[in-house]
Amino acid sequence: MTTPDVISVGYLVAAVLFILGLKGLGRPRTAVRGNLMGATGMLVAILVTLLDQSIISYLTLAVALLIGSVVGVLLAVKVKMTSMPELVALFNGFGGGASVLVATASFIEAVDLGSADNRLAIAAGVTALIGAVTFSGSIIAFFKLQESLKGSGFTGLHLVRAAVMLVSVGLVAMVALQPDTRGWLWALVGAGLL
Repeated sequence: MTTPDVISVGYLVAAVLFILGLKGLGRPRTAVRGNLMGATGMLVAILVTLLDQSIISYLTLAVALLIGSVVGVLLAVKVKMTSMPELVALFNGFGGGASVLVATASFIEAVDLGSADNRLAIAAGVTALIGAVTFSGSIIAFFKLQESLKGSGFTGLHLVRAAVMLVSVGLVAMVALQPDTRGWLWALVGAGLL
C-alpha cells in the first residue's frame, strides 16, 4: 500500500472511530468506551496528518497543538464534571467536522491538480459523509444533554433517515463515477448533515 493509500485509509478509520465514539456516548454504561473510541479516532487522524506533511507544515501543527492544549487546560479547569458529557459530545462533533474539512480539502486539491481518481473519490466521499453525520449527531447530542433540545423526532422519521441513507449511497457512487466533479461531494456533505 502506498503512502497516499495509508493516509486515505487512516482518515477513514478515524471517521469510523468518531461515529462509534458518538454511538457509545448514548448510554452511561458505554460512555467511557465511546469517549475512548472518539479519542482514538482523533489520535489516528493526528498521526495520519503527521505522516502526510504536505497537508501542513510541522510548525503549523506545533502552533495548533499549543493552542489546543491551552484551550483544553482552560476547559479542564472551568468545566464542571456534571457538564463533561456535553463537552465530550461537542469535541466529537469538532472531530467529525475536521474529518469533513480534511476530506473535502484533499479531494478539491486532487480535482484541481487533475489527480482525482475513483479510489480517492470513494475515500473522500465516505470520510466526508461519516464526518458530517458525526458532526450533526454530536451537535444534536450536545443540545439534548443540555436539555435545550427536547423531543424524540416525528412520525416517519425512520423513513426519512432511510431515504437520506439511500441518497447518500447514491451520492458516494456519483462521487466515485465522476471524481473530477466537486458538486457531488458537496451534496454528499449536505446529506450527511441531515
